[in-house]
Amino acid sequence: MTPVLETERLLLRPPAARDGAASTVFLADYDIAKNTARVPYPYRRADADAFIADCAKKRKERSGYGFVIARKPDLYCLGVIGIHLEDGVFELGYWLGKPYWGAGYATEASIVVLRFAFGELCVEKITAGHMVDNPASGRVLAKLGFVQTGTEERHSNARGRTTLCHLCVVTRDGFEEHML
Repeated sequence: MTPVLETERLLLRPPAARDGAASTVFLADYDIAKNTARVPYPYRRADADAFIADCAKKRKERSGYGFVIARKPDLYCLGVIGIHLEDGVFELGYWLGKPYWGAGYATEASIVVLRFAFGELCVEKITAGHMVDNPASGRVLAKLGFVQTGTEERHSNARGRTTLCHLCVVTRDGFEEHML
């Protein structure tokens, strides 16, 4: 079961059917979808429903833990964050609705997800990637202790092609050093 995680401003909880509408609206914005690898464009309600079902399946398999990022006190969906197994290592991914960019929500949510992964799941390292043309995501990862390990072409469903992606990794020790 995926726990509920909290920060001072945010509640991170498993995705539910009620989040489908907000996700569909946000991910219908190409500027958001293009910065992800897996999100299709245009994004439809059926895509949101499939994502929610996939999160539940991965939780049961213990191969992924997806969370809706909800702001307190209204608990409205601002975006999604999660970790999932990719080639035997957990990978961090997230997106936020455009109205919530630049407010520190991605960093705040990432911190509690990484604490969950390093603490509850006892993982030793987590990978992440960000599109070369999305330096804001790179800054979030750097704040968390991620270091760039290379660059490769990755397919983006929204873009319908491959694009350059910076690959990053953070170890438990690297994360803890950044959180001091």
